[in-house]
Amino acid sequence: MSEAKEIAQDPKTEPTSSPLPDVGDLLFIGVMYILLFGRPHFLFQDASIGWHLQAGKFIFETRSIPYTDLFSYTFPDKAWVAYEWLFDLIAYLLTMAGGYNLLAVAVAGFIAMVLTKMYDRTRDSGGGLAIATFASLTAILASAVHWLARPHIVTFLAVSSFVALLDSFQRDQLTRSKLYIYLCLLMLLWVNCHPAFLLGIVLIGAYFAVNLVQTLIQKSSFARCKDLFGAGLLVSATTLLNPYGWNLHIYIFKYLRGSSIIEKTDEFLSPVFHDDIHALCLEILILLFVVGLTISKRKLSAPYLTVTLLFLHLSLSAVRNIPLFALVVTPAIGFLFAENNLKERIRPVSTGFLTRLKASLAEFDAQEKLSRMRILSIGYFLTMAAAALSGGSLFGIVNLDAGFDKTKIPTTTLNYIKEQHLAYDRGFNYDNWGGLLRYDLDQRVFIDDRADFYGEQFYNQYGTVVETRPGWEEILNKHRIDWILMPSNTKLVLALKKEPGWRLAASDAAASLFVRARQEQALENDKTPLKSEDSKNPVSQ
Repeated sequence: MSEAKEIAQDPKTEPTSSPLPDVGDLLFIGVMYILLFGRPHFLFQDASIGWHLQAGKFIFETRSIPYTDLFSYTFPDKAWVAYEWLFDLIAYLLTMAGGYNLLAVAVAGFIAMVLTKMYDRTRDSGGGLAIATFASLTAILASAVHWLARPHIVTFLAVSSFVALLDSFQRDQLTRSKLYIYLCLLMLLWVNCHPAFLLGIVLIGAYFAVNLVQTLIQKSSFARCKDLFGAGLLVSATTLLNPYGWNLHIYIFKYLRGSSIIEKTDEFLSPVFHDDIHALCLEILILLFVVGLTISKRKLSAPYLTVTLLFLHLSLSAVRNIPLFALVVTPAIGFLFAENNLKERIRPVSTGFLTRLKASLAEFDAQEKLSRMRILSIGYFLTMAAAALSGGSLFGIVNLDAGFDKTKIPTTTLNYIKEQHLAYDRGFNYDNWGGLLRYDLDQRVFIDDRADFYGEQFYNQYGTVVETRPGWEEILNKHRIDWILMPSNTKLVLALKKEPGWRLAASDAAASLFVRARQEQALENDKTPLKSEDSKNPVSQ
């Protein structure tokens, strides 16, 4: 054998990475492009980001963590746990630096990064270029059902990383010490960004339980069980590293007990498999997974299979869990459909042309697998960030216009509230707009969409007014409501148009603002502010 051949076959001299772009780069840029240019309002479909920004603003300006409500005038002194405080602060700093454009770039880049890592894991598990690309594209479309500028995107990263780390440890590809360090660092981020951090403990528990059963059946060593038990203890202890300590856990456990409000929230409902692209992609992922389990010679580890089935159940229980299932099942599909590991069902036809084509595709597949430097992805992200920091435009080539859809979020009506100095504690508002009103108007609101905070009794009163059920006028009178801001197509707006005591004061593409007749008279007689949030409210200062 010649020296050249010996060098070529020496694994130490083989390239381990390539600066060339790969399918992962295309997926990254594709996701960011869709969210920033194709659907620039997609991340802001939910106005909940408003109260996150307001919480972040409070933390930044006061250098302290809130312990009482910051948003409502109806419960101004009620205890509140800002369980997503770190995300809130980061989101506010991004918005302060580059407006909604920079926030959109950061969120879009974060989602794209998580999904690109999913593709990489699918390839690393043995999936060929074709199956990895198809499964990843399907998973991306499925997960898009819950792409929002909200803290749950941290859970996307945490769940996929927890499962990847635990599976690497299960296959003896990760040492115990590295497992402990990585899981604890991830949990430190997770526990301060989103209440779903409890899933991390559940995942470790699932791996521990399955390994324990296998150990008892096979009468083998308990070493891995001990290591996983230790990981569970360390990660559980890490969850206490938050501003509220045990109170955070108590608050979340009360929240998890659920209520009729949460059960009726769209993202907590089961997926509807009728004319819905996200549900269709979920079905495709399930089909690929089942077929892979049936025909593949390879077998998923019992813990990974258990965890995948767990997230399958969660995805069928609530729409918001579909992205988590997609992130977990896609690498499993790559593993099951790995080349040379499928049971032969049909004898392949072999010709000279097909043999050469197969060899060329295999060479391209191998080269693509080495392209992990992500130079193109990083460059694209930095370009978008620079455009956002430059006011949305960069050299006239990149023009960002991310933010809320003005046909779905109040605009002119908010200006009227500001100009007329409508008393904040006499207003009634649509719950999903509450946080945004608090942030934009810098004044407290009647309600926002934190169902866990307000409780069923208060939310039922709100629902009675919105649905104009018997007694709705009495509730408005009880709270001394003088102005109402609601979406124009609601029952309440239709009812107010018929009420002689109310007048349509302003409207825009999304909202209608009604003011009581006596309020209109007061505004005519006295143009000075009726009431605004002032120094008497210590929480707002």
